[in-house]
Parts: sequence; C-alpha cells; structure tokens
Amino acid sequence: MFVTIRIYETPQPKHEIAKFVEERFLPSVTESPEFRGWYIVDAGEDKLASITLFDRMGAALEANEKSEAYRTGNDEMGNMLPNAPEIVVGKVMRWAMPETQD
Repeated sequence: MFVTIRIYETPQPKHEIAKFVEERFLPSVTESPEFRGWYIVDAGEDKLASITLFDRMGAALEANEKSEAYRTGNDEMGNMLPNAPEIVVGKVMRWAMPETQD
C-alpha cells in the first residue's frame, strides 16, 4: 500500500475546505480502483493535511497531479488553498488496525 500526504497552509476555515474537497474533488480520486482510503486532518494553526491510500505508487502520484491541477485550475479551490502543499509520498511500511468483531 502507498500513501500520499499533502500538507497545506491556509488561513481559511478548515471545515469549509474539508467539505469542499470532499464534495467537489474527492470523487475524481475515489473512482480509481487503486483507491483505499482518504482522511483530512486539522494539522494545527493554519495547517490542513490530507492522507490518501492507494494500492500502487503510480496511483498515489497520479492523485497528487490531479490535486494540484484542480487546486490551480479552480478559482474557488485556489482561493482556499493559495499555496502549493508540502507533499510526502511513500510505501506504507507497517500499520495496525483493530480486529473486527463478527
């Protein structure tokens, strides 16, 4: 599994950005058969992070390209997130999840 983490700096209301991204941009990412999960995180003062999981590195990189093209090509998104994010992409080395109860 591969993860992409994008960290944005923005003074805009985080809940508005999260809702906008979920409703308007996320569908273009979740349509990938390689998609495994998405999280948006309040990363502290003026910071917002998104974490997206994929089966392949190529899918993670493609999502970053889509994200940046959407941010720069959509005036509303560009106003909310005016600066390019710090991006981390890599292979998930270890993870833990609770066991499910049947």
